Amino acid sequence: MEISAGCLIYLFQSEIALLIQWLSQVPFSRSIIGTSNCTPYLILSNTTMKKNLWTLGASLLLCCACQPNDNLQGDLSGVEYDTVLVYKINALTYNWIGVDTVALEDGHFSLNIADSVPIHLSMDAKNKYGEKKVQILYQNFLFFPGDHMSIQGNPPYNLTAKGTAIYDLLASDAEYMKLSAEIASLDQQMDCLAEDDERLDTLEKASDLKQKELNKTMLRFVRTHPDSEAAAYLCLSLEEEEGLEAIARLSEKVRKGRMRPWLDETEAYCQEALALKDIRQQLQPGVTAPDFQLKDAKGKTVSLADFRGKYVVLDFWGTWCGWCLAGVPKMKTYYEKYAQQVEFVGICCADQKDRWLKCLKQRQMNWTNLFQEETEKVAYHYGVDGYPTKIILDKEGTIIAVFEGESQEFYDQLDELFHQ
Repeated sequence: MEISAGCLIYLFQSEIALLIQWLSQVPFSRSIIGTSNCTPYLILSNTTMKKNLWTLGASLLLCCACQPNDNLQGDLSGVEYDTVLVYKINALTYNWIGVDTVALEDGHFSLNIADSVPIHLSMDAKNKYGEKKVQILYQNFLFFPGDHMSIQGNPPYNLTAKGTAIYDLLASDAEYMKLSAEIASLDQQMDCLAEDDERLDTLEKASDLKQKELNKTMLRFVRTHPDSEAAAYLCLSLEEEEGLEAIARLSEKVRKGRMRPWLDETEAYCQEALALKDIRQQLQPGVTAPDFQLKDAKGKTVSLADFRGKYVVLDFWGTWCGWCLAGVPKMKTYYEKYAQQVEFVGICCADQKDRWLKCLKQRQMNWTNLFQEETEKVAYHYGVDGYPTKIILDKEGTIIAVFEGESQEFYDQLDELFHQ
């Protein structure tokens, strides 16, 4: 006698219903922590019953979850956790969609992605009894409606996707896969080292060289496969001249196809990056800094010209920037140290005004602080493409030095200027 998949699912759901009914008769608490395609699963707080009951519930759940319409499967090696969290973000709007919680059985998981829009997939793993999560996906995968994808390998750095037109064609290029794996290995080594480890510099240089090789390989791939979405997908990873060249080589069909939103976005980014690069080349030490007008925390309009006759530090930052916030204590120290000799001017960029005002108050950033509205382009006219960026000006408004990132060199330059 044959039993249909629907009957099996019904039987499994009935068994779980009986299990839940039985649990209601015993004196311990329970809470639903997630759902599969079929039914909620439970975490039990009674330690003497947890293991056996979870095994039964998870087994039934797994049988229910592995339905024929599951379109995302994973086979992960070296993962010591039993639950996978699959995060979904709308790839067009970048809005959060949700998270699916899935049982991981001997490294395997399976679920159905039912969304009707392209999504970015990322994943974490955790144990069913704990909230501690670990990243198991080093990169995001692009998943279109109608795709069937299999994710395989050793997370988080050595995972590959298969089953879709994009990822299957990429996997067929041995040189691309080899270089991608080598860069992932270097990144993994760097992540295991402390920030002051001398080996970091060597590994970063090696990674940069491999990335240049990979960029050439991706350009070659685009030239070879101009009619493929896989080529369009690689264009999204290229920058400046290489990105524009790659996009220009795509066929019109691909250029105007379903990859178009991201290609348009990448093209605009590359064009702006080149424009910023040109501005930075012009704003070298010895050049007069462009004037600007922005409002401070009280709504007063402040211009760079207001500080003529004083040394000025322009600090481009944001409350969303971890390195910017990490540098605030030292900025406060140097502000107090040189307040009589130099004017500190913070310029908050790409931020929300209420968050900016709250940060100023909480962190007691008592120097001049200005806010750049979305329509204002002060950071652009200074060629800023990374945060924090600090620029020292002399009394005539001439650029002395530009520092990208939070660096000791900036503070050393202030000490040298004022002979401390």
